[in-house]
Amino acid sequence: MRIVAATLEDRGVESTLSPRFARAPYITVVDVVQGSVSKATSIPNPFASLPHGAGVSIAQWIISIGARAVLGVAFGPNIGVVLQQAG
Repeated sequence: MRIVAATLEDRGVESTLSPRFARAPYITVVDVVQGSVSKATSIPNPFASLPHGAGVSIAQWIISIGARAVLGVAFGPNIGVVLQQAG
């Protein structure tokens, strides 16, 4: 299972969750196989500085990489709509 988390640092699974999902400085992608973390990668959030549409853009990216779960503190309404429509 692939999980995406909005994080404050580039520290993999040790990263702190960001209070804002779409504008988080980093996105951490965690792959879990048979209940154990097999890979965790933090990348700079390419959508954080968009003037508009960061929520929709990051939601579409999450879907495109095959993530099945997201972790965050607060989600904007657009992220929720796009992710719910994707299932």
